[in-house]
Amino acid sequence: MASTSKLKAVIVGTAALLITAVSYYSIKAAQGDFRTVDLSETSGREFFSWGEFASMTLYWCLAALILGPLLSVAGWMASQGTIRLPFQLLVPVITLAETMMRLQVEASRASSPAVWVWESVRATSMALIGLLIGVTAWKKHIRRSPAQLDG
Repeated sequence: MASTSKLKAVIVGTAALLITAVSYYSIKAAQGDFRTVDLSETSGREFFSWGEFASMTLYWCLAALILGPLLSVAGWMASQGTIRLPFQLLVPVITLAETMMRLQVEASRASSPAVWVWESVRATSMALIGLLIGVTAWKKHIRRSPAQLDG
């Protein structure tokens, strides 16, 4: 959203998504994920599954390369475009949809703190959607009737 051109937005946004994907899976690896038991040995020794790590990282890096330019241009349009509201609503609407799906599917199996976070995210998303629509409506109202506000 802070870029001065669409091209800069695409480059910076896509690079940020790539760095985020690699960092996320590197941190998960450091925390002990991607450990697999060697079934060919009777000792049950664990080893690091480079294949699983690489496939997950590559999958999300490819997603970043595809979605990065699209989402970056959407972010630029949210701040610089002539029609901003749909692009401003993109993230809170997606967040609301995902959170509602998680609450329907996973809430019964999740811990209380996770459910509390999802409920908080849902409420925040709804408030942000309302705020963005309200501010846009207010700005349109002010532009249409400046004489009424002065009088």
